[in-house]
Amino acid sequence: MPKTGGTTIHVHLKRNYEKEKIVSAYRNEARGIKPMDCVLFLSEQEREKAHVVCGHNIFLKEVANVFNERENHKIVFLRDQAERVVSLYNHHRSIYEKDGILMSGMCLEGENGKILSFSEWFEVVKDTIFVSYTKYLLHFCAGLHPEEMYKLTYEHLEQAKHILDGFIFVGITENPEDFSICYSLIGVPVSNVRRENVSTHSYIGMSVSELEDMKKYIRSSLPYSQELYEYAKELNKKQKKQLEPKLAKSLTFA
Repeated sequence: MPKTGGTTIHVHLKRNYEKEKIVSAYRNEARGIKPMDCVLFLSEQEREKAHVVCGHNIFLKEVANVFNERENHKIVFLRDQAERVVSLYNHHRSIYEKDGILMSGMCLEGENGKILSFSEWFEVVKDTIFVSYTKYLLHFCAGLHPEEMYKLTYEHLEQAKHILDGFIFVGITENPEDFSICYSLIGVPVSNVRRENVSTHSYIGMSVSELEDMKKYIRSSLPYSQELYEYAKELNKKQKKQLEPKLAKSLTFA
C-alpha cells in the first residue's frame, strides 16, 4: 500500500537481488503503463525467472492467475494510519511543489485551481480506497469494486482481517526489523535497511499540537481501518514468534 515502505523494499531488492527475478509493478503515467500491465504481459521466459512481484496497486488474484503453476506467498506492510495519511499528502504535495505535477486520484486541487491544505484534502479523500486500509485490501485482494464498499460495515472489516490472515508475513512499517524479516523470507541478504522515498520538506502547515490533534481526528475518522491496523500489529507479533526459530531456513521461498 502506498506510503507503507513499498518503495524502500523495492529499492533494497533492486540493489541486492538479480534484476530478472523482480517484477516491478508500478504505474508509468508518461508511458501509459498501469501496475498490472507489468504482470499480465510478462513473457513465458520472464514468468519463469520471476521470484518477486513488488508494487503498490496490484490485484493479487490476477497475480496468482499469472503464476498459477507456482505456490504464491504474500507479504504486506501496514503503517500507523494517521502517520501514513500525513506522509501521503506530503509526498504528493512535494511532487507538485517540485515539478508542478498533480498525481491523478490524489485530489490535491480544489475549486478554482486552489491547492488544498492538509486538513481540507483529508476531508475530500478520507473515504477513498487509497486512504482506507479496509477498502484497499478488499479492492486489491478480494476484487471488490468501490461501489460495493460505498458504506463500510463490520462484515467488511472481518473480511479484511481474514485477508490479512492469508499473508505469510504482515509487516509494520514502524518496526525496522520487519524489513529484515521480509528480506530473509524472500532470501535476499540486505544489511542496510535505510528508508527511501522520504520527503525532505513538510507541507502540512500545522504546529506540533495541531498536528497531533489532527492525527487523533484521522484515526477516529477511519475506525475500521484503525481497528484493522491494531489487528495487524497483533498478527505481526504472533507471526514473528512463529517465524523466529527457522526464519532463514525452511521458510525461505526464493
